[in-house]
Amino acid sequence: KKKPLIPVVIVAVIAVVMLVGFLVGATIFRASAYSDLMTVQNSDFDRDFSDISYDEVPRIDASRAKTLADQQLGSLSQYKSQYVVADATTQINYRGVPCRVASLQYADVFKWVNNTKNGLPAYILIDVVSQKVTVVNCVEQFGSGIQYSPAEYFNEKLIRHLRFQYPTKLLDTPNFEIDESGHPYWVTASLTKKIGLFGGTDVQGAIVTDALSGESKYYPIDTVRKDKSLNWIDVVYSDQLLIEQYNYYGKLKKGFWNSIIFQNDVNVASSGNGYIAMDDDVWVYTGITSSKTDTSNFGFILCNQRTKEVRYYQNGGAIETSAMESAQDAVQNFGYAATFPILLDIEGQPSYFMSLYGDSNTVKGYALVSLEDKTVVGTGLIDTNSDAKALNTAVENYINAMKDKGWIAKTVDAADYVKDEAEIATAGGEQTGGAAK
Repeated sequence: KKKPLIPVVIVAVIAVVMLVGFLVGATIFRASAYSDLMTVQNSDFDRDFSDISYDEVPRIDASRAKTLADQQLGSLSQYKSQYVVADATTQINYRGVPCRVASLQYADVFKWVNNTKNGLPAYILIDVVSQKVTVVNCVEQFGSGIQYSPAEYFNEKLIRHLRFQYPTKLLDTPNFEIDESGHPYWVTASLTKKIGLFGGTDVQGAIVTDALSGESKYYPIDTVRKDKSLNWIDVVYSDQLLIEQYNYYGKLKKGFWNSIIFQNDVNVASSGNGYIAMDDDVWVYTGITSSKTDTSNFGFILCNQRTKEVRYYQNGGAIETSAMESAQDAVQNFGYAATFPILLDIEGQPSYFMSLYGDSNTVKGYALVSLEDKTVVGTGLIDTNSDAKALNTAVENYINAMKDKGWIAKTVDAADYVKDEAEIATAGGEQTGGAAK
């Protein structure tokens, strides 16, 4: 009768330790620690956004990029029926151009049996500016297929491979990336809990795994931030983690009870986020609004996914979803849907830029909506123009709409903002050199 008490005592001790660990890390007791997980610096919109041109920003989002990748893969007979495009794509900067990169998966378990010996033969690179899709043949370029990935089984399955190499690390979801030569890697953030046993998730380092050989190396987060040879890494901090940490900062910086009762200076990230390429890094963009459902933003933030630098811009106006609705209303006869917008500086005015999509999940046009006044809209459609012409038309119409409002001088010539259509059509096209279809 005494012997069964031993496991009961062990379980009870573990339960007590877990309970204490949870309480020690609870936001009600550690609000200050949670708000300090992220440092936010005020920044100047005109200075930071002055060099970002509308013809150099992403025109397609993750779901549309995958659609293009699926179409490209389906057109190549050597890959047909054997492989499919992975659901997850990674937003990166490749040779100075915003791109998304996607690995492949085996179409089913029988295709895995048939092909696993040689691994996945290629990956897909999508230029989100020019919308050019390139299938990079790893066997031809690097002498081997991708041997380690989430699509594999047994010891080549990526997460199992990492567990054997780093059994004590708390691992985030691996991201598929490529270096400046196009060599494929998996970048996996190593997480830590900074508050109590279970609270305050943060990144302590990154594991870089060669997708071909499986060789891995761990880098502390300070090394990832400062070592210039690792600047090709774009995603260490996931957008979900960055937004979670900002919400802690916005809600808890004046205490737990203030976040519940008084709510003085309480704010959170708005619903949804986009991506901006700046300083050769990928930055997560999202608006900042009140803790209650609101139709406007106080400002917005940019979060660097490699360094966790966070910049706050005190430019308030329409919330992103409201701007999307305005853009859709402007083309309601066509029934097009708008992507989540990003901000640009057009003639000194913070302006939402977004693409418009039809039922076929392809780009049908572009729209610009004023942050300050969502009724100021400019659109350009591809139905009657080329892609480049539609982009220029949207900007021309938007500038003319601002002139009508009296925001900019009547002498401003919209034609001065028009980009060369040939340059727009080929933007980013030369950046994928060395990749093989």
